[in-house]
Amino acid sequence: QQALLKQAGVQVLAFEANSLRALTQRVQQTAAVLGPDAQQKALAYQRYFDRNVALVTGRLKDLPASQRVSLYHSMGNPLTTTGRPSLNQDWIDLAGGKNIAENWFGEHQQNRSGEVALEKIVTANPAVIIAMNKRDADAILSSPQWASVDAVIHHRVYVNPKGMFWWCRETSEEALQFLWLAKTLYPARFADVDIRKETREFYRQFFGLTLSDAQMSDVLNPPR
Repeated sequence: QQALLKQAGVQVLAFEANSLRALTQRVQQTAAVLGPDAQQKALAYQRYFDRNVALVTGRLKDLPASQRVSLYHSMGNPLTTTGRPSLNQDWIDLAGGKNIAENWFGEHQQNRSGEVALEKIVTANPAVIIAMNKRDADAILSSPQWASVDAVIHHRVYVNPKGMFWWCRETSEEALQFLWLAKTLYPARFADVDIRKETREFYRQFFGLTLSDAQMSDVLNPPR
């Protein structure tokens, strides 16, 4: 398709996806097309992103692998998830989580995501569950089939924040995702991090939006 477009005289900019590196690269690529003002904002975004990476990695550098919190991430429905390599795996790794589905998809599978058996999740027994949709979190918490999972027993089933888009997906809001997750998994290590303040400043600086308290609540605790 790219070759056909180029033959037709249409300029083509190819993007990579499905990793944190690709995400930040796309921001810079897009800014280069849009011009100097966008490039300045993209550089500011990269500085903010790198600052959050440094903050999280610094706080977790002495965390033994054996103490990483096990986590299951449901996307689209309670039984769909992703393994390695993927964008989801990247932010889970960065935030100090241990993705129970990391090796559930064979290395010869082109797509490292898909539906998995409930029995496999129950056996892995994650300490935390992150659901993209509130309906999925509600279904997990209310289902007898999930009742023996530690995350359900200890009420550690969370709905992923969602602003312009889900923070966990292919969006610049990803700069907040791993910071939010790190604080969610290890609140004592990030006691001084105010996610509401970080969120408010992020949307003001990069989107020109001043979030009301109600909007802030909807972003951090999506109602649906």
